[in-house]
Formats: sequence, structure tokens, C-alpha cells
Amino acid sequence: MEAFDKDKREYFGNRKSRHFWNIFRIYGEYEQNVKAARLLLKMLDKEDNYDILKRIYHYADLFVEFGEDNEGKPQSGENGLESVLESMKEEVDSLVMCRTDKVRIKYGGMLLWLFPAYYSPVSCSISVSHKIKEEMIAMTVAHEYTHHVESGSITSLFGSLDVLTEGVAEAIAVAATKKYAHRKNDKLSLDYAKKSITLRLAGAINLIDIFERGFGGPCSQETFKKNFQHKYSYAIGCAAFLVAEMRNGQGIYKDILRTEDSLGLLVDMLGGQDGRI
Repeated sequence: MEAFDKDKREYFGNRKSRHFWNIFRIYGEYEQNVKAARLLLKMLDKEDNYDILKRIYHYADLFVEFGEDNEGKPQSGENGLESVLESMKEEVDSLVMCRTDKVRIKYGGMLLWLFPAYYSPVSCSISVSHKIKEEMIAMTVAHEYTHHVESGSITSLFGSLDVLTEGVAEAIAVAATKKYAHRKNDKLSLDYAKKSITLRLAGAINLIDIFERGFGGPCSQETFKKNFQHKYSYAIGCAAFLVAEMRNGQGIYKDILRTEDSLGLLVDMLGGQDGRI
């Protein structure tokens, strides 16, 4: 319990970004995203899904550990970024069963004061901050490359539902980083992936406990909307895809990117019957 409390505090500890992200409330898609996030949270609250979620969280250490003689190092520098991108293209493409248009990667970009990295669908490029920690590079590149794959899929970035776009990018990035790290003997990247996913899952479990299992039962949609933060999309979306993967296998990712009703399909994969919002 101590470890869980520490993880959820670490995940929700940075409140600085909360008010900035409230700017997205002016867009109609914000309302849809909140509704989608609540629907997925309710699905994760189903007893079997909640149990699976807690098992994934508690057994995150089953990411196979390396011995002390296999302390692999992430690759940095422009050539290193290109190499990591090529490796991640291979891992992600194998998960989603597709090939995409060429994407560029570089250090530096206009929005890096907000993010450690981001993908631009306009220029088909991934921008990475010079300040990014080395252990973050592999999973970050996999995450942003998945956004590139999303932008060319039938879902067209799932509209603007962050809970889906960020959730699937994070889940695929974890799977790709695990394969990459074992192939490259890269323990630092593997440890970062494990830490990142542990915090996301702790956040999702905590949200279920607060909004679905709190004193007095599930809260109202209005209360959920009023308290909604951008981080909720990452935690809920990632947890939903990981639980769906545990239930149905990694083939879910290619299916999700090939349907026009990705939310409905995800809900079905979680044992529900209606993904409409």
C-alpha cells in the first residue's frame, strides 16, 4: 500500500499544468473526451477488469530484469535518434501490422517548452527536446511514432479524443520499448518504461477508487467533468488499452486502428456492449 500511495502521489503531484490544459475546455471535443474517459473508467471498474488492472500494476516487475553485466545504454545524438526511430518503426509496425509514410526526427522544436517531445502531422516529423533524459528516449520515440501511425489510420487520430490517442500511444510504446530494450540489452530504457507504466496504472486505480468507488457510490458526470485533468486521459486510456490487451492479446492494436468506431470496439474488448457517447 505504501508503494501505491507513493506512485499515485508522484503521478498526480505536478499540478502546475492543470490550469494551462483547461484551455482545451473551449473546444467541443473536450466534452466528448470527458464523456469517453468516464465511460472507460466505468468499464475499468468492472470487477474482472479492475482485478486485471491491479495485477498489471502489482506485477510490473515482470518486465524481465537484466543482469548487472548487461547495463545497456540508450543512444543519444542525432545519429542515435535516427537509429532509435528505425528500431521503433520496426517494433510498432509489427504491432499494428502496417507500414507508414516516412517520418523525420530531430532535436528542437517550437512546442518543446510544453513537452519533452511531440509529433507534427503537418511536417510528418518528431521533435525531441535536447533536455530529455537518455532513458526516456526509446519510449518517447515509440509514443510519438505511434501518433504518426494514428494520423494515417482510418481513425484519423480518433477525432480529438485524447483518452484514445494518448492511451493507445502509451500502451503501444510500452510493448515496443520492452521488445527494443531486450533486443538491445538496454536496461535503462526498460526501467523507465516500467516506472512510467506503474505511475499511469496507479493513477487509473486511484481515479476508479475516487470517482467510482468513493463514499456514497459513483460520482455524477458533472462532478467528474468539474475535476477532470489532462493527466486523466493518459492514465485512463493507457490502463484501458493494457487491460484490453491482457483480455484479447496484442492484436487489438491493429484492430483499433482499422475501425471507424474505435471507442465502441475498445469498450467491447473490455466486456461492454455500447461504446456510444
